Amino acid sequence: MHLTLAVETYQGIPTDAPLSCRFGAAGGTIGRGSDNTLVLPDAAKTVSRVHARIDWTEDGWRLGCLAHTCDAANVPAMSDLVGPAG
Repeated sequence: MHLTLAVETYQGIPTDAPLSCRFGAAGGTIGRGSDNTLVLPDAAKTVSRVHARIDWTEDGWRLGCLAHTCDAANVPAMSDLVGPAG
């Protein structure tokens, strides 16, 4: 099972170059830190070093917000991204 995420805009402006990442069953992380599965270039540091996590479960893909800003923005810790499987 795979999921491809593509970034089309940054702060409402189209990206200069294509930016996408293919996640496998092991999932991965998203953020501005270089050790993430999907690295988001963000000189302004509006994105956390490790901002979110993608996980595959038997019910489908799940997106989890890991940033401290998630609580302030009233974003749930985990939400269905794509699901259920099948």
